[in-house]
Amino acid sequence: MGGTLDMMNAAYQQDDSSPSFQESQVNFELGMKLAEIERAVILQTLRRQNFNRTRSARVLGIGIRTLQRKLKQYGGWDLDLGELAEA
Repeated sequence: MGGTLDMMNAAYQQDDSSPSFQESQVNFELGMKLAEIERAVILQTLRRQNFNRTRSARVLGIGIRTLQRKLKQYGGWDLDLGELAEA
């Protein structure tokens, strides 16, 4: 598990004063459902990885098929990923 965590940290490591770091933060509200949090993290990871699904899956520590299944659940499988970015 440490390897996956290290890979995620390396992928997200950035100077916290930069504008892109501030834009990449995901805020969670008390009482949010885990599924909502998961969706926010997946979509933000896609944004950070320029919508590259393979890299996003690697950063998230999941398989590409799992990521594709999640996107299908979110209704994004047939949508342009740019539309998902706005969701």
